[in-house]
Amino acid sequence: MLYLYRRAFIYFDMGYSCALAWILVAIIAVFTVIIFKTRKNWVYYESEIP
Repeated sequence: MLYLYRRAFIYFDMGYSCALAWILVAIIAVFTVIIFKTRKNWVYYESEIP
């Protein structure tokens, strides 16, 4: 995050930092989808019937 800030506002390389930000958003989205898809495997609710 600090690298993005430095590239954008100190070196004024807005295009590169914007591309990096979109890549970061995509990586976070992939991890979020993985967590939501696998959450039933690592969370146990007592009221659920196996």
